Amino acid sequence: MPLLVGSNADEARPLIAGKDIKLASFGEDVGKSFGGDTMRDLANGYLKIYSTTTDAQARETRARFERDLRFGWDVWTWARMQAKTGKSEVFYYYFQHSPPFPEGSPFSGWGAGHWQELPYVFDHLSQNQWAWTDADRTLANTIATYWTNFARTGNPNDAAAPLWPNFTAASQRVMRFDGAVAVDGVPNLEGLRLFDDRFAKMRADSIALGK
Repeated sequence: MPLLVGSNADEARPLIAGKDIKLASFGEDVGKSFGGDTMRDLANGYLKIYSTTTDAQARETRARFERDLRFGWDVWTWARMQAKTGKSEVFYYYFQHSPPFPEGSPFSGWGAGHWQELPYVFDHLSQNQWAWTDADRTLANTIATYWTNFARTGNPNDAAAPLWPNFTAASQRVMRFDGAVAVDGVPNLEGLRLFDDRFAKMRADSIALGK
């Protein structure tokens, strides 16, 4: 089966909403996402990429860390596995457009958080009486066109929208959805590769132990 898969730029902001994130405990809190001997790994790698120097920065960095750990790596790995062993095309997206949340909204500050692409995918912006712009409506129309085409044919492309290239092992191309629609490489790749190395080691250790 063809695959259309992707993630959002601020996937993890809803996950850390209400959490008290401080610089002083940042490394320890991040380490709890893995457990075991991860604190040594963090000192040697993760905290070099997900570095922070203030409480405010710690919150943004934690959001990036959780996004890449819990969403970005999974999607990237799924796409790579399909591209390597599957028999159909893969189409990979990255949604980074922040909807116009009204002041006081429970979603305020979420940015392009988890599920925030769905009003655009189904082109039903009118269900929320927010300050939608022409750019929002154009983006929704474009995304909905891609998804409808994919549901109908297994390929999101037609002559009405920019060409969305398929993701391959050799050419890992991603369609970015923001104010503009553009093809780019895999986002946040440095962090994703670090997680990939970590999980590969965990799998190797499990195999060695006969688990």
